[in-house]
Amino acid sequence: MTRILLLPLFITAVFSFSGKALWAVSSVPLSAEVSGVKLNAASDTGLTYIDDDLFVPVIVEMGLISKSVELSIQAPFRFRIMDNAPEDTGVLRQQDWDDHSDWARILRTLRINKKLSDGNIVFHAGELNGVHQGFDEVVSEYFNSADMDHYHGGVDASMSFRGNGLAVLLDDVVSPSIFAGRIFLAPVAWFTSHRMARRFQVGAHLFADKGVKSRTLRIQDTSLVAAGINLSFVAVETALASLTPYISFGAMDGDAGFHGGIVTDTAFSRKRNQGLRFQSEFRYAGEDYYPGVLNPFYNYNRRFFTRDPVTGELNTFKDHLANTNMNVKPAAGIMVDVEMHINHILQLGIRYDYQSKNRPHWLLFRFEFTPTENLSFSGFYGGQDIQGGLDIFSLDALLGLAYHQRVTGPLRLYSEFCRRFRRTADNSAFFANESTLGVGLVLVR
Repeated sequence: MTRILLLPLFITAVFSFSGKALWAVSSVPLSAEVSGVKLNAASDTGLTYIDDDLFVPVIVEMGLISKSVELSIQAPFRFRIMDNAPEDTGVLRQQDWDDHSDWARILRTLRINKKLSDGNIVFHAGELNGVHQGFDEVVSEYFNSADMDHYHGGVDASMSFRGNGLAVLLDDVVSPSIFAGRIFLAPVAWFTSHRMARRFQVGAHLFADKGVKSRTLRIQDTSLVAAGINLSFVAVETALASLTPYISFGAMDGDAGFHGGIVTDTAFSRKRNQGLRFQSEFRYAGEDYYPGVLNPFYNYNRRFFTRDPVTGELNTFKDHLANTNMNVKPAAGIMVDVEMHINHILQLGIRYDYQSKNRPHWLLFRFEFTPTENLSFSGFYGGQDIQGGLDIFSLDALLGLAYHQRVTGPLRLYSEFCRRFRRTADNSAFFANESTLGVGLVLVR
């Protein structure tokens, strides 16, 4: 049964909503500069269609940008104006605010990028999109809010100084479950200042997930820990190109794995910001070792990974590792990652991971196209198939498309579509669509 909820729709003429999907290109409001700090504010609305319900989303955003700090806070709400079965109570979309972690969405983003004399400090708090660490041994294009109904405000921070540094990731600042960290050192540079000294690095990484409730085996310890070390050497380093071979050794749940690969960076021009990054890797994994486990699908996999062939029950990732009914053997595989950028106009990326049957086999494609400062398009596709087949092209995937255009003065238009997963009461999940269309006005000039 369809329920129509009365709400003053004249709000849509005053505001415009930007969905802030994983892949969305953020529209930039007009700003005022005060003592070197740019202040900006905007308020947005539109119409959003989520799983057969219709909403009027309203967001008010304020922020500031300085030389090294960007801060943005927001008040985002989605008001239901049409409710289809199953019926939901209340006008405000309950799933947006029913977890403690949902309140972290008030801080849309906090970024600090501080240049040091011989290094830098980078800090980001907010929604995490496509995060990497090291050579992607564990943290590999991680998204922390792939679940449509459960927002997480995470932390991604790093620091480097004279070839040494560390990186830290938390999936959720309110109720953290996942931690990943990496440290890297240039030991030769401790004894000499020669320019070649920093090319050789030794690194170590650690990943910990305190787990989710076991479903299939009812095991008590649902935590997961992975650790490893790596060695890398910048074999070629010029103004236009670099080549870095590396090797990594890791351990997870009592099994070991090996990574060996190369990373190349090529600049097409000395004067223009145009370049190509290429990474390829061979992997060997023991039975319970999973390379790049913290990937775009991990928030889904940790709860709904494989199905027990005997009982038919869904395995969590920890269940899968311990379940003797699963026919998983040591396996070799490959990873290929290509990224290209042309000035600030076009960015393209494609990532392919493959090992064998009963292991995550996934494809990732993304692009951003900004032909002018007032017009932008972006897209994202992430498909996974545990069986190692062509289901990586299935619509049960992470998907997004976005269009933003500044029309005239303070007026802008936008349209966004995204597909993410939703959990159900019977401990399963399905993928659902979210579509938004709107206009916007800037409040500060």
